[in-house]
Amino acid sequence: MRRERAYYMATIMATLGLLLFGKAATASEHLFQAMGMAKLPAKPAQDFTLPDLDGNQVSLHDYRGKLIFLNFWATWCIPCREEMPAMEQLHREFQPQGLAILALNLKESPDQVKAFFDQHRLSFTTLLDESGSVFRDYQVMGLPTTYLISRDGKLLARGVGGRDWTRTEGKDLIRM
Repeated sequence: MRRERAYYMATIMATLGLLLFGKAATASEHLFQAMGMAKLPAKPAQDFTLPDLDGNQVSLHDYRGKLIFLNFWATWCIPCREEMPAMEQLHREFQPQGLAILALNLKESPDQVKAFFDQHRLSFTTLLDESGSVFRDYQVMGLPTTYLISRDGKLLARGVGGRDWTRTEGKDLIRM
């Protein structure tokens, strides 16, 4: 009798666990869809090292343990320019919880990028991809392109085009 009851309880707990896990997966997929992002197979993000505006070499793996918001952009890209204030707001709100925003600029001079960041009062990290090699490695076909990378370094999602990251769904996506 006691064994049957234990089996019955274990079955109920396993079923509840599957139902709850399924709801969590559905919720994250809903957020990706709501933000116009494609969920990616959970494979490791390709590491890279690029200079920041101060000439320091920065690697993707330096941010392991943080949720990485990897944004490919250029100063001449109008949708890029339009989404930058929302990215700054995310940075200010979620950096203390472990969000790292890395904005990779395509083939522009450090002076040009610094002037843009100063003009728009942007404080997140920007890196200079002077050769375009990381853009090619990540198969960036349009700007802006954003990848979300998990705390353990795996690709989560990719979105092409500008977004209002301050929408409820955008913030919920960062919180997950």
